[in-house]
Amino acid sequence: MSQPTGGTDDSANSEQVAAGILAILLGGLGVHKFYQGNTRNGVLYLCFFWTAIPALLGLIEGILMLLADETEYEEKWADGSILGR
Repeated sequence: MSQPTGGTDDSANSEQVAAGILAILLGGLGVHKFYQGNTRNGVLYLCFFWTAIPALLGLIEGILMLLADETEYEEKWADGSILGR
């Protein structure tokens, strides 16, 4: 049996799912921002983790990332911006 072509779609989808799960579970520490390559926002989340605001934002971002389709994720979330663009 052959694998279906178009592995880039699968990798983009798995990146979206991984970022969403990281945002929900470890969003308060900004792990999803580091995963997406946005170190500046990751450090910002890390600096303010004690206020619980990054945890709330991470939860919201994670849910929105998981609910977004692939094109919406690429447009809004893939660069690691806070609450999309």
